[in-house]
Amino acid sequence: MTKAKRYKVEGHKGIYWYETKTKGKLYEVRVSYTNSMGEPDIMEKAGIKTLKAAKAKKREYENIKEEGNTPHYESKNLTLDEWYIMFVELKNYDLKGANYVNISSNYRNHLQKPYGSQKLTSLNNFEYQRFLNTKLKEAYKSGKKEKTYRLSTIKSIHKTFMTILNFAVKKKKLNENQLMDVEIQKEEEPVKRYIAPQDFKTTIQTSREKLHKQVLCMINLLSHGLRRGEVYGIRECDVQQLDSDSILLTIKKTRTQLSPSGKNTKTEGSERDLIIVGETAHLVLYAIELAKKLHHEEGQIFHQNNFIFINRKTLKPYHPSYLTTLLQRFPDVTVSPHRFRHTFATDAQAESPIRDVSEFLGHANIKTTQMYSHTTVHGAKKVAALTNKRLKSV
Repeated sequence: MTKAKRYKVEGHKGIYWYETKTKGKLYEVRVSYTNSMGEPDIMEKAGIKTLKAAKAKKREYENIKEEGNTPHYESKNLTLDEWYIMFVELKNYDLKGANYVNISSNYRNHLQKPYGSQKLTSLNNFEYQRFLNTKLKEAYKSGKKEKTYRLSTIKSIHKTFMTILNFAVKKKKLNENQLMDVEIQKEEEPVKRYIAPQDFKTTIQTSREKLHKQVLCMINLLSHGLRRGEVYGIRECDVQQLDSDSILLTIKKTRTQLSPSGKNTKTEGSERDLIIVGETAHLVLYAIELAKKLHHEEGQIFHQNNFIFINRKTLKPYHPSYLTTLLQRFPDVTVSPHRFRHTFATDAQAESPIRDVSEFLGHANIKTTQMYSHTTVHGAKKVAALTNKRLKSV
């Protein structure tokens, strides 16, 4: 059961209205206060039939707050949906932050339907154990493929639920968390991250035959071990042509679903210089010229700080999920952006020093100290040449 969306009542702070199928328009009151532990808390009441009654309830709560007699009142009988709204408000999450996005996704997609309408006090350990066991075997669709949830996903769902309930205990909305002692067990086959040579060959051949050169460039960059967000984050100012067959590519920005406008790389080591040679180098330069041409045709200026991989119709940067969705459509192979990175790391380590590979992958910056400049540039060229050799063999 999904909780009805709340709307603020104009001119009445702390009063909200919502629609129900059976009772029509109802009101909810929320008044924040500081509890006896010196922490923020909320008095709230839903299901109020009239605005007049809601205003009266709000005055009652405000009087309680003013007198300092804030009790552990009727909210002891909260449903999970009601507590979740309070939980988010009290935690004061950054609504665009990764922590909130993960909790919100787990709650909406997995916990709200089976538990949202249940009272916190009625949650049952046995039933929850059965829920997790079923979830471990449950199939879902990913594109056209049917998959089962990984153990890490189930653990993430459980962690979210425990975070919500443990906070309810802390805020004295629940005497104890009855669901603490469940067991999560599942035997999983090792995740296959390496792309077999034949699958790699098929993917590159299909890309060359079916895809635009600009998109082929992005896939080639993935095969060089770049993160998906790093490919999306490349700008003209990050590319320097070294000679007729190579470029220096500086990785400074990354674009993700949480940061579609771009942000700095995750760590200092992720900011790095890469030497790209051969076909991929030429494709990067082509992508820059294409972006300039498309902007010129629309009477726009392409700035050096603009991202080079843009939708050729809208001139907007590709959506961060574009490459993942595209690769899922490839017939007869199972590939993903991260599998390209893993495959690159595996192959490169077999023929190059681990230090050169880790620097290429973003675990160190080749400009960090002058001491490493000669060996790193030499190593970077060697590592880049390995992928170029593999691409040329396709």
